[in-house]
Amino acid sequence: QILEAFASSLIQRNVLMRKDIPNLTKYQIILARDQFRKNPSPNIVGMQQGIIEGEFAICISLYHGYELLQQMGMRSLYFFLCGIMDGTKGMTRAKNELSRNEDFMKLYDHLESMFAHTRSTSTNGVSVIQKGGKDKKFCYSHPKLKKLEEVVVEHFKSWNARKTSDKKCDETRVMIFSSFRDSVQEIAEMLLPHQPIIRVMTFVGHASGKSMKGFTQKEQLEVVKQFRSGGYNTLVSTCVGEEGLDIGEVDLIICFDAQKSPIRLIQRMGRTGRKRQGRIVVILAEGREERTYNQSQCNKRSIYKAISGNRQVLHFYQGSPRMVPDGVNPQLHKMFITHGVYEPEKPSRNLQRKSSIFSYRNGKYSFLHLRHAFVF
Repeated sequence: QILEAFASSLIQRNVLMRKDIPNLTKYQIILARDQFRKNPSPNIVGMQQGIIEGEFAICISLYHGYELLQQMGMRSLYFFLCGIMDGTKGMTRAKNELSRNEDFMKLYDHLESMFAHTRSTSTNGVSVIQKGGKDKKFCYSHPKLKKLEEVVVEHFKSWNARKTSDKKCDETRVMIFSSFRDSVQEIAEMLLPHQPIIRVMTFVGHASGKSMKGFTQKEQLEVVKQFRSGGYNTLVSTCVGEEGLDIGEVDLIICFDAQKSPIRLIQRMGRTGRKRQGRIVVILAEGREERTYNQSQCNKRSIYKAISGNRQVLHFYQGSPRMVPDGVNPQLHKMFITHGVYEPEKPSRNLQRKSSIFSYRNGKYSFLHLRHAFVF
């Protein structure tokens, strides 16, 4: 009802051609707005253009929230709407228009009654995991959360049973990926009551907004160090953890959302299977997210087929020159390399002092400030 109230205005103005409002996507509305900017109707001039631009902005925000609701749950939707209503996102017109919509305010009040107590934690920083206590029941804002919890708990239970029978069994790690920081925080809070079996920590990038505080580089390195050493055995991460982490004990990768790019999915899968055979679980919502995943798999198969199947299309140049001189045949030699602690040399005072010299160019004198001077 809320989407129809704002999208129908664009449909009536003939700037949004698709009329199946529930199946519209944010990307389709962005394309319609770009088309309107390139080829505006001659009947729409002056203030009408500004009104339509504002309606496009509101619809894009609402459909972004709609996708969050479908893929991540009600809590992620609530945090996004809070950014609009408290002015954090700087969308004054959207706030005023939504405040006058009775259906929206009923929805917003309902979400606020469910998740208002969790918002203080996220606004102070995603790195802090809220400890609500055992008497406070966690609210599952999406059915995928319940399934994720079952998969993680079952993994550690089966691994502990295996470790009891085999004393040489190593420790295990789990990595969970989600594209949104609010979802990362929610997953971590859901797994927190399962301590000490599950020791969970979040892993996000640098701060990118006014209301969300991320990790500094020093904090990121500390989290990776603790995860590698076993201080945490479960890491809930955004895309910042998709590449560069080489931890052999990671036996389970869980993708909480589907990615259109097959490259990102392959990068996530690459965090496991480095020391022993790993397992990847992708949790999908029925409908749009499932179609996105199937499209990603289709693209991945097309890439594999292009590389392995169509060999007649690929022409490799055979006349590449040698990278090493003739007669030199390098041999592979494996060895352990130890290095000491690097101690940078302290520059001398003479090099630290700035010196100034004159430069004559185009009939004018100018100063050149040199920090280092060398004499040959």
